Amino acid sequence: MGDASFHIETINETEARVVADGLNTFNLLNAPAVNEMWTPIYLALKDENGTIAGGILAGVGYWNVLDIKMIWVREAYRGKSYGAQLLEQAEEQAKKHGAYLSVLDTFDFQARGFYEKQGYTVAGQIDDFPKDHTRFTLIKRLDT
Repeated sequence: MGDASFHIETINETEARVVADGLNTFNLLNAPAVNEMWTPIYLALKDENGTIAGGILAGVGYWNVLDIKMIWVREAYRGKSYGAQLLEQAEEQAKKHGAYLSVLDTFDFQARGFYEKQGYTVAGQIDDFPKDHTRFTLIKRLDT
């Protein structure tokens, strides 16, 4: 199997960057970037004391797609439109950076219905991930 002069080992963050840069170089040769870098969109919902009650961690990448990594609202504030407001503000900021599409993942025990109410549609799913649950990928056009 393979060349005897090579071996596989655990690497550190600096070495991991070499792997990421290699894949990014390949990707950009095949689908050129329309955006120069990752533009973070990090928003927080804070109360009058400055305590974070929710937030969204997202960003616009090379290909002008809003990639939502996390959105969370403290349980006591759910169902009061704060999540929708966070999502809407992130989408508006993303559009200012050229985003035309938004992508996120959620699970069957999370907020699929919430995202669908905000105009997202299921683009894919993975059953039994995590075990006995389903992971969904949802998308929304931002340019319509």
